[in-house]
Amino acid sequence: AFPMCGLASVRHTTLGFAKVLKVGYKGLRKEINDRLTRGGLDARGIDLLEAMRLCVDAVGVWHRRHIDELRDRIVKSSGDEKAEYERVLANLRNVPENPPTSFAEAVQSLWFLYAFQRSCGQWPGIGRMDKILGSYLEADLAGGKIKRDEARELIAHFWIKGTESCG
Repeated sequence: AFPMCGLASVRHTTLGFAKVLKVGYKGLRKEINDRLTRGGLDARGIDLLEAMRLCVDAVGVWHRRHIDELRDRIVKSSGDEKAEYERVLANLRNVPENPPTSFAEAVQSLWFLYAFQRSCGQWPGIGRMDKILGSYLEADLAGGKIKRDEARELIAHFWIKGTESCG
């Protein structure tokens, strides 16, 4: 149970978010297809890999729906609201299908993966965010692409968004 939210059934499994950020869904799909192609699997092994591929494809559908919704909201909004939708869309164009190219994309990708799991009835642990996101932050700080305060704000938004359903 998860008493903070008053939910009776919550799983708290930590998924391989770091790997998905590293290779993207395109990389996962390739690994699955390569393993199926090599053969030597029993029926259960084939079923498992095909189920994994279905899950990767499902999040792709969910991603496309988000992109479509963001485009619609951009057309219907203005000012700061429009700028925020444009920023999210820019970060979601590449991820989670591909590995992130910036700290902002990495945070957006992690959020998207986390939110998808939650939409499936899972409340996954995230693991070591410093390990998952640290190299992206270090690269962007070194390259002058982001300031610490901007990075702090992205992480704050992540946690605020992540706890809103808890009331």
